[in-house]
Amino acid sequence: MKRNFRITLLVALLATGGFASTATDSRAAEMSTPAPTVPLAVEIQLPVLSAAYREAVPAVRGLAQAEAIAQLEESLSRITAPYERYQLILFELSFRYAARADWPGLFTLFQRAQSEGLFFPLQPGPQARPGYVAELAKLDGFDALLRENNRLRAEAEKTAQLEYAVEKPAGYNPARKYPLVIVLHGGAGCSAAMAERWQSPRLRSDCLVAFMQGSLLRGSFSRAFADDGFASLVSAYGQILERNSVDTDRVVLAGQSNGGRASIQLVAGNRIPARGLILAFPTKPGDLAEPSLRNAAARGVRAAFFCGEQDDGFAGQQEMRTLFERAAVPTLFRSFPDMGHELPDHFPERIDEALAFLLEPSR
Repeated sequence: MKRNFRITLLVALLATGGFASTATDSRAAEMSTPAPTVPLAVEIQLPVLSAAYREAVPAVRGLAQAEAIAQLEESLSRITAPYERYQLILFELSFRYAARADWPGLFTLFQRAQSEGLFFPLQPGPQARPGYVAELAKLDGFDALLRENNRLRAEAEKTAQLEYAVEKPAGYNPARKYPLVIVLHGGAGCSAAMAERWQSPRLRSDCLVAFMQGSLLRGSFSRAFADDGFASLVSAYGQILERNSVDTDRVVLAGQSNGGRASIQLVAGNRIPARGLILAFPTKPGDLAEPSLRNAAARGVRAAFFCGEQDDGFAGQQEMRTLFERAAVPTLFRSFPDMGHELPDHFPERIDEALAFLLEPSR
């Protein structure tokens, strides 16, 4: 993954020879006991989305920007959940203010959000991201805005860990074994956003679904996976097996963009013994090699790709298809002429198509 995975550990407190000679034996023993380490991964609960949030974006489709902004601001006044406010501010309102070149309005939007404790993936400089940051940087007060953004991020990162949330299928029965689908976000994302997008009838009825989010914070709800050699993800997988009734012969790794790349690396390296891959516009691992894919094929691994032909990475995705097929990995490859680096239309149907191909080899 572009930003892979890093272990966050609490440094153990070890006794040294420098304790006062008057210390009792019990105190010396206490001081020499290593502090417990922070778990590599922790389970969380997905937020329950409000009706106001679910209705906000569909309600402004097709509206002129000024009208859409006014309506979204009204929706925001009725929405209190931090995740929902973050999503509307960053992914809807900020780009609409930018489309109108309303830089003071955009600046004020972020100031208001910061007063609530929210921070965002704002990157100034020659490679400004989002692109509108270059215009914001021209405004008086931007440096202070950026400092506060960085302060909020640094404070939140003190306790950040890899987190995952598990959705159980309808009528979950611990006496029965279920397929497990592990979903990884891309270069910046979160479990709640992936849970909004990666839904399908079969996931809801038949599968345990684990939504992962990395420990590196780009924004309040925009995370990246740290570079720990996948140790945190493997730890999370072990926890999921302990706490849920998983059919370990039917584990699927799924991801979009860099999350797809990490899924491929985890399977190619056999770090998580998955039997299937669902890859939405995946980026290509630089170290992907045919021998590791042949080993995966021998373990029964199958793969499903969903790619947009307008994606800058489409050539690499075609190369991966060729490599997978040459390594005898059964591969379903769907491309969409008008799509780019994005999920295809009718994605729930595509997910169920992939699950049928991966979990029912006779089809």
